[in-house]
Amino acid sequence: VYKLVDGTFFIIDGGIDAPNSNSTTSAMWLFATLQELADDPDNIVISGWLITHIHNDHAGAFIDLAEHPEYMSRITLKQVIYSQPADSDMTDGNQPLRLDWMPNAIEKLKISKTVKAHPGQVIHFADVTINILGSQDLVLPGTISSHNNMSVVSMVEFKGYDALYLADAEGLLNTQLKNIYGSELKCDILQLAHHGYHNTDAGIVYSYAKPTIVFWPVSTGHY
Repeated sequence: VYKLVDGTFFIIDGGIDAPNSNSTTSAMWLFATLQELADDPDNIVISGWLITHIHNDHAGAFIDLAEHPEYMSRITLKQVIYSQPADSDMTDGNQPLRLDWMPNAIEKLKISKTVKAHPGQVIHFADVTINILGSQDLVLPGTISSHNNMSVVSMVEFKGYDALYLADAEGLLNTQLKNIYGSELKCDILQLAHHGYHNTDAGIVYSYAKPTIVFWPVSTGHY
């Protein structure tokens, strides 16, 4: 969550959807955080929300918010940025269910503006700049067995820092990032690819990124 100079927010992903759970969900945590940070907790404005890919542990909070009008009555969501493959691009038989998530949530949330992410785009919200480096464009054509390699990869510039978000990028996408950008991947802050798992081949990106701060989004058990 980025709080911008105009008091609005920019968000990347958000966490797991658990609509039938009695426990605290990612959407609840996110809403509580926004209320804590907002100038007016009853009038929260999200200028932009980037969903890196539509796996539950990334898009889940966004999907869950669409089921909570008691939260959304206090939130204005202006723009969603994402990239979603067609059914024909996927070889995983479970993917069609996931492909319904974002369009259904966007319709329920009545979001008027969506942006399909492509490498080379530069998006501005107040004092944050989002440079889109990777998406499904880097790995298509051809069918893909995992949404991870269709992750939207971005370099976010904010208050003098460059933060590289690799989402769940795996071998093919990381190879393309290295080949296309090389030293341009240098950053101050790095989000480890796919929760820091060993099978991402992300070391080829890390060797260029050389961050001073690392975000490691992983469960306590895996840590």
